[in-house]
Amino acid sequence: MGASVVPPLDRVARQIALDINDIRLGRGAGTIKVSFETDERLLINLRTARAIGFSPPFELLYEADVLHRNDSDGREITLIGVVREALKRNLQLAIAERDLLLARQTTRIARSGLLPQITIGANEQAFDRSLVGVGADRTSTATLGLSQVLYSENTRADYSVARSLQESEIATRDGVLLDTIQRAAATYLDILVAQNQLSIQQRGDRSL
Repeated sequence: MGASVVPPLDRVARQIALDINDIRLGRGAGTIKVSFETDERLLINLRTARAIGFSPPFELLYEADVLHRNDSDGREITLIGVVREALKRNLQLAIAERDLLLARQTTRIARSGLLPQITIGANEQAFDRSLVGVGADRTSTATLGLSQVLYSENTRADYSVARSLQESEIATRDGVLLDTIQRAAATYLDILVAQNQLSIQQRGDRSL
């Protein structure tokens, strides 16, 4: 931290404008003062503060001239980036996604009871020649079956309930998703507004 003695630029600009107007009205330029009053203000170098692990309180940052205010970690924080980060880190959204995955699996299981069922089987038998005489001592058989449920009230009811639960989980997930996006965007915009208001207020206080 140190002292800043740079004259306020808005005050300098107003004085120069008045001097030019006096010259235009006929006043000699050599009679005009060329010095400006300066205000001594606290100067804080945030880059150095971060390097030594010091975090200045807000009261100091508000009153001081601050160097390197925005070069914290080199990242550019955008609205889209904030929304993506919020979606990635929201635990409520992660739970909603997991519940939706389970509901979809339950729906697939319930639907499988309405689909054609294929069964495959194999059988092999061995015989002792001394007992059965001459002939084959080993036989193998294979079976292939196809079945289809034509009507089952319980199976259709299970599938209907599973689909309704899945649609409910989709609506829940979408609601959490939209709420997360809305809150992240609103917070980001609130911060921008607050930063602009602080900057305007600081410039106004320094011009007094």
